[in-house]
Amino acid sequence: MAIRKYKPTTPGRRGASVSDFAEITRSTPEKSLVRPLHGHGGRNAHGRITTRHKGGGHKRAYRLIDFRRNDKDGVNAKVAHIEYDPNRTARIALLHYLDGEKRYIIAPNGLSQGDVVESGPNADIKPGNNLPLRNIPAGTLVHAVELRPGGGPSSRARPGPASSCSARKPVTRRCACPAARSAGSTSAAAQR
Repeated sequence: MAIRKYKPTTPGRRGASVSDFAEITRSTPEKSLVRPLHGHGGRNAHGRITTRHKGGGHKRAYRLIDFRRNDKDGVNAKVAHIEYDPNRTARIALLHYLDGEKRYIIAPNGLSQGDVVESGPNADIKPGNNLPLRNIPAGTLVHAVELRPGGGPSSRARPGPASSCSARKPVTRRCACPAARSAGSTSAAAQR
């Protein structure tokens, strides 16, 4: 994901930068994977403002992201689109599984439209694949690591941070690699 820097035409523009949206291939989300998102505007259940200066902004719809992907082991999926998500700084990838199901994942670095991703212990080490930690060689950058088997990723599930596999223990853990894109990109694969 590229960053576009502005020329210092005014003091406020000096040092300003924005994300380049060149990698986005679709502007509207998949309707079946979108839920309404209600803003609370800093108000509690009684309607009182408990946090000031909250609220406003553009209306958003919540995209349902599949962080676990463990029920699709052995089923290949094709990356149909890379999309913008207003609820996170990462880009999201729309997957079309061979069984006909569609799901969103956080798009890692190196994942592009038309790529085939897979999940399970026999998956290759490449961007977008999701596999157990025991099957990932040491030194591989990973993200979206499950701390407990089946518990979903709790470590490095956000865009940007990555972990490196340094040692192995006999516990089965799943992780996604490589590092997710910062400002614009989750799944298991290698980045060396």
